[in-house]
Amino acid sequence: MPREQTALPKGAVNLVNETGYATGERLVESHDVDVVSFTGSTVTGKKIVAAAADSMKKLSLELGGKSCCVVFEDSDVAAIAPRLARAATVISGQQCTAARRVLVHASRVGEMREHLTRGLASLKVGPGIDASTDIGALIEGSTRDAIDQTIARACDSADRVLLRGERSGNAFLSPTLVEHSDPKTFFCQEEIFGPFVTLETFETEAEALEKANDTVFGLSASVWTYDGARAFRIARALRNGTVWINDHNKLFAEAETGGYRQSGLGRLHGYDALADFTRSSTSACRQASRMA
Repeated sequence: MPREQTALPKGAVNLVNETGYATGERLVESHDVDVVSFTGSTVTGKKIVAAAADSMKKLSLELGGKSCCVVFEDSDVAAIAPRLARAATVISGQQCTAARRVLVHASRVGEMREHLTRGLASLKVGPGIDASTDIGALIEGSTRDAIDQTIARACDSADRVLLRGERSGNAFLSPTLVEHSDPKTFFCQEEIFGPFVTLETFETEAEALEKANDTVFGLSASVWTYDGARAFRIARALRNGTVWINDHNKLFAEAETGGYRQSGLGRLHGYDALADFTRSSTSACRQASRMA
């Protein structure tokens, strides 16, 4: 019996590390590359779309997000808030599906203020190698400084600052939570890639949907309620590629991941992802008639 082949053939997978973007740009522009898959910022994703236009290659782009968590009045706010705090600070807030906006029914906003502030403040910031750490460092010191400057602008214009993050070490930043009533303000619209969360309120389902969908992004969202019919009704109406119910940031390889609008093109994971990396073709034939 021949030996089972377990390894990929030589050259099937190649890793290239670079400082800058010359190699990436060449792959995107090349007519010899059929597909490009990219995970990163919406700004870079738009540049890839423009650079790939001449070759018209297939693109799979998983870009930015401004994930909204819609919390209805029947929810257990005290139990939910610590989970939202962790969902907002996963990878120090440097994950595109991280919880960034919390929309809570106006009747429960007082409880959410208290419990979400406490939940975020209780998270331990420190080296990722320490098992007791909840929030590690941002990717680099200069990025931390830029994010902190943006957060400072947000705090200056927010209706209320519930928790102000603090800088420490080379690239550490603790969470900030602000409350605001206008969903069109820059910090409710722009992706701030760090531990920053906004708290907003709504009175009706229609208002919740209007505020949640008022964004250029459409990557992910979550709905929190014990009412099953309402949960699925809201989930269907939210313009996001992934909507979790009574959970957030639950990612697994069997389910497709990806967004609408400026959150990207195509899907990662699941069966749909295979379509981004394959091409279909039709072969049609007609049986020749026999000559007499």
